[in-house]
Amino acid sequence: MFGPVGNCINSISTGISLSCHMNHHGESSKDILTSGLMIIKGINNPNSIHFPSTSIHGNRGYNNDECFQLIKDADMGFLNTTKRGPSLAFKFGTTRYSTSREQRDIPENGPILSLGAVRSVGIAVSHFVAYRNGTGRVTFLQTTMPSLTYGCFDYITAHKEIHYARQFKEILVKEKYNDDDYEPEDYLNIRESAIQEIYDQHCVYAACKGQGGDEWRYMRAFTITSTLCHAILPRTDKDLTENELVLLKDNLGLEIKSEAEADIDN
Repeated sequence: MFGPVGNCINSISTGISLSCHMNHHGESSKDILTSGLMIIKGINNPNSIHFPSTSIHGNRGYNNDECFQLIKDADMGFLNTTKRGPSLAFKFGTTRYSTSREQRDIPENGPILSLGAVRSVGIAVSHFVAYRNGTGRVTFLQTTMPSLTYGCFDYITAHKEIHYARQFKEILVKEKYNDDDYEPEDYLNIRESAIQEIYDQHCVYAACKGQGGDEWRYMRAFTITSTLCHAILPRTDKDLTENELVLLKDNLGLEIKSEAEADIDN
């Protein structure tokens, strides 16, 4: 498929599109980024691009030295996803390059993991992060901002520094002293309270707070979970509403049998 391609720069805070550059043949990622920033600044001279105390977030297509030089000259920071390469400290999966550098191989399957390194990108210093989400995916990030690097996200921050860890600590203290007035739901934020209310309405017990961590893997032991269980325990259309049947059969693509068909199979 061929056609015009527009590269937009959007505000993370508002979601508003700040500029859009239509690609021309032979343009580099630096040319595209320069055009987008000049549109925002309202200038025609690329040497006048200046955005202090601003960060730009991009995908792996904006990770060459020319882009890093442009961002540094504009007094900006960056946070980009990064593709696998021979100069990185880590790798995962099957690679198609050769390198004499020793790279740590990260298995894609395993609990949540985050590793960090520092590397040079052009004239800038980049803080590199390798993150495994615990469900079979690994992502590489790099940034010039130490505040966004390894050890500073809440999924890897020290236990004592996490907001909800302090709440858990208070809960443990209350449990230790057998406080009769202790109410766990007092420690939920507004969003968590709304989710818990839905769970309660449908008699659902939340065994852990999220996927991928060690606690999630521990809770899954000797249980049948996810849509794969339908191959073992086929669902029938008994007691399903029309909307539920559409969701399971048409939207999720699950095989829904009638009671008669299920009886024949058994």
